[in-house]
Amino acid sequence: MMRWRYRETVLAPCTLAFFVTMYGRIATSPVVPSITTLFSSVIVSLAADFFG
Repeated sequence: MMRWRYRETVLAPCTLAFFVTMYGRIATSPVVPSITTLFSSVIVSLAADFFG
């Protein structure tokens, strides 16, 4: 029976987590500018209503 060594046991989940994180960043990167634009326009309109 083949036994896992500690190095492989730690390296495999860390590598998987890295690639999952990078995929998440790439998948959400086109959406972020539209969210920030929407958020800033909502803040400006709320401030205009509050202080206007």
